[in-house]
Amino acid sequence: MGKKNYSQHAMRNLRHADGATTDAINVRAGLGKTFGFSIKNPSTTHAITVSLMPGHYDTSEFKVESATVGGNVKKSYSNPQSLIDAGYPCDAVIDDGLRPLRSGLGTGNIEMIAADPKNTINSFLAYIRTNPMPLKGMRIMASDQEAFDGSITVASSSPFDRGSERTIQLNDFVSAFQFQNDRISIDLSSDQLELSDITMLFAVIPANSTMKFFLKF
Repeated sequence: MGKKNYSQHAMRNLRHADGATTDAINVRAGLGKTFGFSIKNPSTTHAITVSLMPGHYDTSEFKVESATVGGNVKKSYSNPQSLIDAGYPCDAVIDDGLRPLRSGLGTGNIEMIAADPKNTINSFLAYIRTNPMPLKGMRIMASDQEAFDGSITVASSSPFDRGSERTIQLNDFVSAFQFQNDRISIDLSSDQLELSDITMLFAVIPANSTMKFFLKF
């Protein structure tokens, strides 16, 4: 998948955060490269699918801001239409800021925010397109534990054909013995997934929920 093969078995490896005070975490774990962002689904009735990595597809569009901010034209990368046209139904593509809910899903805006405002989502995606990096792990936090009933789909984009897809069931990484039930960790260190300009990731965000993603490189 992508430019590097990985196995579904590796996807299912998990280091459970059981809250035990006797388990010290090596400082090296905090010295690697990490990028974090959050996605808020304002719909009270519908889950949404958000593309975390759109592959090679062009998701850009231009919007005129309201007169209160000068009526400037702003470029956005959150338009999912090219993915939908290619057969990947989704409601938004990750980008800094707001994306209105599609008709029929309710009212409000999907809110997407980088964990560190100095390092924007847009700059991260632009960097990955020309600097592929192996993903060593992923930590996901959710405002609602039912969010872990969802999934993340991994695929690889191509202009020639539609490649195979793999689905990571988040509930597989929830332990009945962990003290903190608002987070899970997915360990990819044994067989890493490379993020690149052809990597596609889709996450399901439940209704009225906020999910935070921390990608570990």
